[in-house]
Amino acid sequence: MKLDTGEHFIGRFEVEQKFKCDDLQVIGQRLKALGSQPFMQGGSETDIYLDLPDNSLSSNNQALVVREMVPSNRVLIISKGPGVDECRSVETKGFVEVCQMFFGLGYQQTRCIKKARDVHFLGKCHVTLDKLDGFGAFVEVAIMVEEEHQLLEAKRLVDEAVQLLGLSLTNLETRSYAQIIDAAAKA
Repeated sequence: MKLDTGEHFIGRFEVEQKFKCDDLQVIGQRLKALGSQPFMQGGSETDIYLDLPDNSLSSNNQALVVREMVPSNRVLIISKGPGVDECRSVETKGFVEVCQMFFGLGYQQTRCIKKARDVHFLGKCHVTLDKLDGFGAFVEVAIMVEEEHQLLEAKRLVDEAVQLLGLSLTNLETRSYAQIIDAAAKA
């Protein structure tokens, strides 16, 4: 049975907190105890980051991502930035064809990020349990909202979910996966 995503992935802004996690099973058990709804179990995502040859997107704190989601076979085109919480996505078909279209327009692949991902809905939040090859496990708690005036309430709801899950601010990770990978490459 396919769970209706409702409003979970619709909006112009994404309020998110990410945490390094030693044991995703513990968080999975807490989610179950809290009555969360599993949306995707045992999934994987491949994110192809694109930029123009002059790196104009990244230099403006923007990212263009083509995401392939398995096993759902969903394909998303995601635009992030330039504001911290700004995020738009559209669903399409044909992962390879979409990438080829952008390459034909002059975009270049800047990185490829692959992760194993489980997704749960906890109230208005979506909670992802991620394994990033070579970088460990992470928990993301997020809400998408359409209007800027909704950001404060979204942040409150994310904070509430973080507390319910017992996530510690000492494990808060403020960098994106791309920034984590880039920092490791420079080290």
